[in-house]
Amino acid sequence: MTETYDNVFLATEQDPAAAKNLYIRAKLMMKLKERIAAKQLTQAAAAELFGVSQPRISDLTRGKIERFTIDMLVNMLACAGVDVDVSLQDAASRLRTSQFDFLSDEEVTRLERAVQSHSLAKSGVLM
Repeated sequence: MTETYDNVFLATEQDPAAAKNLYIRAKLMMKLKERIAAKQLTQAAAAELFGVSQPRISDLTRGKIERFTIDMLVNMLACAGVDVDVSLQDAASRLRTSQFDFLSDEEVTRLERAVQSHSLAKSGVLM
């Protein structure tokens, strides 16, 4: 059976927190690139708008994710007039999203317990 992932970074990173951080930065970078394209900005114009140097815009357009922090990307988006909104939820509550609407409450509860047991076993708590 082939293993599937919610995002590509979960497949490449051992640490789920690092994978989530990469995923968030990638989404923010994509929004900035969309903004540049929509406004048909040159790299120099984008740099002026975002409050960074032209080489930083070059890094952005080439996908150099390791050169950007979430803070920097949020600040650049703010300079571009883009409001960044954060959504937080418990990991177990993701099972209650619409993709599992076909499950009964009992089945969702069993899945949540299985996820929790798996997480505890993986962390060494249930060894």
